[in-house]
Order: sequence, then structure tokens, then C-alpha cells
Amino acid sequence: MLDQRANPYKSCYGANRTKEKSNFFSGLVKGAPRKLLLLLMLLPITAVGQPYWMVPSSFYPAPNTPFVVSWVQGKNFIATPALFRQQQFSNIQLVEAEGEKAVLTLWRNSDKEQLSLTATTKGNLLVVAQTVPEMIELQADTFNAFLKEYGQDEVYFSRQAVGNMDMPARQIQSHHVKLLLQAGDQNSDVGKKTVGLPLEIIPDSNPYQLKAGEMMRFKIYYDGKPLFGARVKVWNRHNNRTTLQNIYSEKNGSIETRISAGGVWMVSVVHLVSSTDKRAAYRSYWSALVFGLK
Repeated sequence: MLDQRANPYKSCYGANRTKEKSNFFSGLVKGAPRKLLLLLMLLPITAVGQPYWMVPSSFYPAPNTPFVVSWVQGKNFIATPALFRQQQFSNIQLVEAEGEKAVLTLWRNSDKEQLSLTATTKGNLLVVAQTVPEMIELQADTFNAFLKEYGQDEVYFSRQAVGNMDMPARQIQSHHVKLLLQAGDQNSDVGKKTVGLPLEIIPDSNPYQLKAGEMMRFKIYYDGKPLFGARVKVWNRHNNRTTLQNIYSEKNGSIETRISAGGVWMVSVVHLVSSTDKRAAYRSYWSALVFGLK
């Protein structure tokens, strides 16, 4: 379990951030196609090896009162503002008990507080964001480190068996992020709703009804089916400290963890498959579910 104590760099949580130098996922391979290079010049580059997630101005927004959502990334679950433009998302939805609506057009091209929303009813609500698939090419060491970090052992050993460990790899990746909030003093089952993501994390119960120390289960679905053997990361950021659990999903796609503290929680998973696009060898899906407890 990771224990990352902070020190004096502010994060999006208002907690301190550790200053780090890392060569993890050091960069993109030179010689990328001209069209890809043009795209990278026009849009912010998605970080490789660092998950994206969303943080709200409050995990407990008052009904009929605006709150803001920021798109962030960072190592060790220490949030750093991320500049993402509206055209880098394929869809953003606000899901409430009474229905869902598209809110992508409300996105502001800024590095923080990009989305202003309002809960129209009491109960739980989901903000769901999906990015446009993006092609990247990684150096061999970078790609091998990614495979080890995220439990993609089948691909890692396949590369090893055929002698491709020194070869760069091209993949198409996308991020599928859910933010679960609690508006007012009522609860609902919105968080348990399947919203049709290609890689989706669904809680078996409402985390806002749990007490510290209770167990909670989550299910991982890929293409609508339980995903077995995925390395799922369960993050918690509380009192300027990050803890991390790595748990492999069972045959029914589920994992179980103890909600040991308050603070911000994230369950995240990466799934890598062969690409159907001949321009890339692999297709990676990044999924995350975020909630916050008092």
C-alpha cells in the first residue's frame, strides 16, 4: 500500500503536493506521422501512464445551486489541473434520478473549473465524461513500464516471447470517467446505473451510505461483460496522504475493498486489447469512478 505524504505544493484538493521528478512514461517516439504531429500541436497532449479524473467544488452540492467540475490528472492521486478542450471529449453527461442530459456544450476551455452544473433534484448524481480516442506511439521502455504498472501481463509476456521488447508500440487510447456526487440529504441508486461506457466501474451499493470501516464491492465491465483478472487500483486521498490498493477482479468482474477513511476515493482500471485500426497495434481503455466522503 502506497503512503504518499505531501509537501508544500498545492493540489486541487487544497492539500499539499509532493514535488517529484519522474522518468515514468518519458515521451513519444520521434517520427510520428505528419497528421498525428499536427494534431499534437493543435491540442494538449494526453499524459501516458497517468489517469485522468474529475474533482468538484463540492462532493455534496446543494440542490438548485451551481457547482463546478475540474478535469485533472496526476501521480499518486495528487490532482494537477489539466487543460482539455471541448473537442477532446466525445460526450459529457449529467445523470440524475429523473433522467440524463448532454452537457458537453457547457465545457470551458480552461485549465480548471471547466464545467458549471446544477443538481436539479435531491439525491445522487453522476457526471460522465468520455474523451475522443487518441493515437500515441511509445518508446519500448515506456510501453513495457506501462504494461507492468497496469497489469497487462499477457501483452508483456507476448512481446517478450516474440522478441519485441525493444520495439516501440502504437496504441489508441481513451478515458471514461464517472464522478458520483450527493445532492441534499436524500439517496438514490444513480451510481449503480449502467451508462454504457466501453469499460465501466459500477458500485454494488451507494458509497454515500457507508460508514468508515465498512466493506464495499465494485464490478468491472468491458463491452457489457464482467472483466476477469483486471488489476484495479483503489485510491484514497485523505489528510494529505494517498493510499493505494491493487486488487484483481474476480470471475464475475467484482472486487471488494474496505472504505477505511473519508476523503476522496477513486477506483480505476485500464484494459488493453488488440486494435481493429491498422494504424495501431493496441487499443487501451481507461476507466475511473470518483466519489468523496466526509
